[in-house]
Amino acid sequence: YDAAVLALQDPARRTSAGRPWAARLWYAYADALLAAGREQDARSWFEKVTQVDLDGQTDAGDRLLELDGVVLEDLDDDGADVE
Repeated sequence: YDAAVLALQDPARRTSAGRPWAARLWYAYADALLAAGREQDARSWFEKVTQVDLDGQTDAGDRLLELDGVVLEDLDDDGADVE
């Protein structure tokens, strides 16, 4: 995981929010940080993702909730799709 952090660190820090790939790159970096045990750093990068991921390409918001200990439960008990 440390190798992934090192590989993504420079590109993540050099990418501006206006780049179309920023959310996905920052998400990958945050995920690598989390896997490497750097929870606070990961949280900061997941927050950055939520600020630029307006189309919901990632689940960064959900990941932040998980880091905060919030558990979301599916209230649809019968397994049917809710419309």
